[in-house]
Parts: sequence; C-alpha cells; structure tokens
Amino acid sequence: RLKQLGQKEPDGVYNWRTVEDGKVREAHAQYNRKMRAWSESPDPGEDYNCRCWAEPLSDSAEARKDAILGKGEADFTLKPDLQPVSDKPWYALDAMSEVNENQTVIEEEAKEAGLNPDFIKAIIYVETTQGYYDRAAIGYDTVSRSLGLNLRSRHGSIRPMNVRAEYWKDLGYTKDQLEDSRLNIRAGIDLIKRIHSQIPHASISEVATLYNDLDAKIISDYGARVERAMREKPWQKN
Repeated sequence: RLKQLGQKEPDGVYNWRTVEDGKVREAHAQYNRKMRAWSESPDPGEDYNCRCWAEPLSDSAEARKDAILGKGEADFTLKPDLQPVSDKPWYALDAMSEVNENQTVIEEEAKEAGLNPDFIKAIIYVETTQGYYDRAAIGYDTVSRSLGLNLRSRHGSIRPMNVRAEYWKDLGYTKDQLEDSRLNIRAGIDLIKRIHSQIPHASISEVATLYNDLDAKIISDYGARVERAMREKPWQKN
C-alpha cells in the first residue's frame, strides 16, 4: 500500500494481522500474527480489497525488555553504523580483564548454552577492561579484587558480565547470586541467548550492541569492539 501511495517503507519489522473470519485469501491468511520485515513482499494491503494490516512494533528499550522476558514482541532491528569505532577507548585497561581467571567457567557455561565461548570471552573482555564505568578509583578496584570480591559499578551492574541486578531481576537472579562469578556468567549468557532468539540472523556486533544498550538504534562502537575482540582474542596475550 505504501508503494502504491509513493511513500517510503519504514525500517524494521511489524506484525502481519489478518481479519480472522475465514474469508481472507489463503496466501495472506498464512502470514497472520507473524513478524515480518517491511522490505518483504507482499505487504499487507497492497492488493485491492485486502483485509490485512500491519501492526507496528516498538523498538523502545521497554518493549525490547518485555520481549526478552517473554511478555510481548518488539522490533530489535539495528541500522548499520557506516564508521563504527572498534579501537580501544583511551581508558581501557587490559590488566582489568577477567577472562582468563574465568576461562573454565566461561567454556562450561557457553557449551551448556550452545554458544561460542569466544563470544562470551569477548563480552567479558570489553566489559572488564573498558566497562568499569564510574568507579571512584582504580585503587578501590585493585584492592577489592585482591580480597576476592566482585565489583559493582554505581549503576548496579556486577562483573564480570556487568549484569544489572535490579533491571534484570526477572531473569531470576538476586544481587547476592550475581556476586558469584559462575552465576553471573550464566545470567549474562541467558540474556545473550534471549536477545539472539529475537534476532536469530544477527551479527556479533548487533547482539553485543543490544546486550550493552537495549535502546540502541544503530550498531554501536561497543558492538564493533566486541566483534573485534572476538576476532583478535586479546585475552590470550595477557
């Protein structure tokens, strides 16, 4: 219908809806309640007298969170960034990496979940070397780690995967449980799997972007850094 009106199709996806009275042509009825990209053909309503319509899906962080938790549907489409920055930021500290000390757990949990362990290692590498966020002082981090403590940033995320305990409490993990490295990694992997299930053909950079920011609309520098880390495996050099 948009094509007929000379209007540009929107980006992203929508839900195809059809009048459910048994009178809609089978070729269109088969799409009812299915998520489709606007770029796919046919469009609902493009044929004369079609009794179908497009139900828009939100790409807000709230809608995406609900979809991840099985409470609705959302548009997870991301536009490409023509010039993503995959270089390390100036504040990156390789000494903060928690990949090697958790390697066995990462590989066990990733294998159990059917994910590539190098993807999880890349996430943890970027999170722990570049994602210590607004902690008051590196000295506090160093002392805390020497005492065997996990670290929390002020916005409530817990290493090594920087899972936001309060925001993702519906995943079933308490703050105390997320202090345990294995459960922390398991929760992060669970979240990654849920994101990937919403966009099964997504790239590493797309899934990583959404892991970092559910409100993202384009592939972020963070996503590009994770993809590069997965490719180069810098934790093997430490």
